[in-house]
Amino acid sequence: MTHTSTTHAHRLAPSGGITVIVIVFTGIFSVLLIALLGYITVQHRSVAMKTAEESALQIAEAGIEYYRWHLAHFPDDITDGTGQPGPYVHEYTDPETGAVGAYSLEIGGEVLCGEVQVVRATSTGWTYAEPALIRTIVVRIARPTVADYSYIVDSNVWAGDSRTITGPYHGNGVIRMDGNNQSAVTSKIGTTSCSGAGLGGCSGTVNGIYGSGTHPEWWRWAQPDIPFSNFDYDFGEMETIAQTSGIYLAKISNDTTRYGYYLELRANGSIDIYRVTSATWVTSETPGSQTISFPELLGDVSTKRQFIENRAIPSSCPLIYVADRTWLEGVAAGKVTVVANDTGAASPDLFLQDNITYSTSTGRDGLTVLAERNLLIPLYVPNTMTLSGIFFAQKGSYGRPHYGSVTGYNGYRTRASLTTNGTVVSKLRTGTSWTDGQGFTDRTDNYDRVLAKSPPTLTPFTSMNFRFIEWRETR
Repeated sequence: MTHTSTTHAHRLAPSGGITVIVIVFTGIFSVLLIALLGYITVQHRSVAMKTAEESALQIAEAGIEYYRWHLAHFPDDITDGTGQPGPYVHEYTDPETGAVGAYSLEIGGEVLCGEVQVVRATSTGWTYAEPALIRTIVVRIARPTVADYSYIVDSNVWAGDSRTITGPYHGNGVIRMDGNNQSAVTSKIGTTSCSGAGLGGCSGTVNGIYGSGTHPEWWRWAQPDIPFSNFDYDFGEMETIAQTSGIYLAKISNDTTRYGYYLELRANGSIDIYRVTSATWVTSETPGSQTISFPELLGDVSTKRQFIENRAIPSSCPLIYVADRTWLEGVAAGKVTVVANDTGAASPDLFLQDNITYSTSTGRDGLTVLAERNLLIPLYVPNTMTLSGIFFAQKGSYGRPHYGSVTGYNGYRTRASLTTNGTVVSKLRTGTSWTDGQGFTDRTDNYDRVLAKSPPTLTPFTSMNFRFIEWRETR
C-alpha cells in the first residue's frame, strides 16, 4: 500500500507544474494582448484624429474656394451676401455621406471708392465627428492688375543697353532687348521681318525678342498677348466717382492764360492745386514717333503757376480726376490715383515735371497715374530723377520726347539718370533715351512687388478672375 501511494503522488507532480506554467504564460499573454489592444486603440485614435484634422483642413479650403467663387459673381461684396458682419458659418456636405462638418468665414478687405481692392478671408473648418479639431487658413484674394509687370507695351519697343530692368517685361509687338533684364521678357510676336519692326540693328527675319540683353534664356516669344482692350477700367465711371467721393477738377485751359492744372502731392496726405498760367510751346517728337507741340514749363515753375487751394485727399476714395492737361510731382502718402482724362473731344496729356516719391518705405504708399493720351517727362526736369508709381498712357506714349533746339535750355535735353519704381504701361512705343544722347544716360526700372499685391484704387485689371495672392495656415 505504501509503495502504491508513493507512486501515485509522484505522478501528480508534473500536472501541478504545468498548471503554474499555463497560468504564467496566460498572464504574460494577457498583458501583451492588453498592451497590443491598447496600442491598436491609441493608433486607431491617432489615425482618426489625423483624418479629422486633414478633413478639417480640406473643409477650411472649401470655405476659401467658396468665397473666391462668391467674389466672381459679387466682386464688391465682403459680407457673404448678408449685409451684416461675420463670421459666416456654412455646413459642408459630402455628396455620398451627407453633412460631415462646417466652416466659419471671417471676411474683410480694403474698400475704396466703392470698389473692393483686396479681400482678406479667414476660413476655419472642422468635422462633426471631431469638432474640437480645427484648421484655419488665411488668404488674400484680388484680381490681377497691370502692377504685376514692370512694363507692358502694345507696340514694338527698344530697351537700350543703358537700362537695368527688374520685373516681368511684356510687349504685344517686337522687343529689341539690349538692356540688363533681370526677369522674364515675353512677346506676342513669334517671328517677323526686322525691316518692319522699325527698331534698327538687324536684318532678315527675327524672333519676337532679339538683341544683346543679359539673359536671353528668360526670353519667350509667341506668347499670349495682353490686349489693351481687355483692361478693366472706365474713365466715365471714374469721373462720376471723383465728383461724388474723390477730388474732381473741371477743365479750365484755354492755352493762352490757363494751360491746365499743376498738382503737387504732399507727404501729409493732401494735394496743392495750381493753375498753370504761363508756358512755352515746344515742338518735339514723342517716343511713339508723333511730332506734337506741347506747352513746356521752362525754368522756375513757381513763376508759371497760380495757387488755387490745398485739399486733403479723401481716405475713403483717394481719387483725383482732372478733366484737363496736368503736371504732377510730389510725395504720395497712402495709396492715391491720379487721372487726366476728358470724356469730351479732348485727350489730355500728363507731364511728370519733377520727382515723385513715397512718404514711407513700408509699402503703405502707392500711386497710379492714368493719362488719356501721352504720359511724358518734359524738358525741364531734375538731372537725377526718381518716379515711383504705376504710369499708364492709354492712347499715346510714355517717355521723354526728342527735342530740337530750345533757346536757353539745350543743356536740359540730356539728363543723368532716371529711376522708376513700379510699372509702365503704354499704348505706343516707350522711350526715355535717344540714339543721339538725348534723354537719360542711365535708367533703372524696379518692379514694385508691394503694388502688385496691393495697388491703388481703380488700377486697371488685366483679368476679372480673382486669384490668391497670399495663402497660409495659422495654428
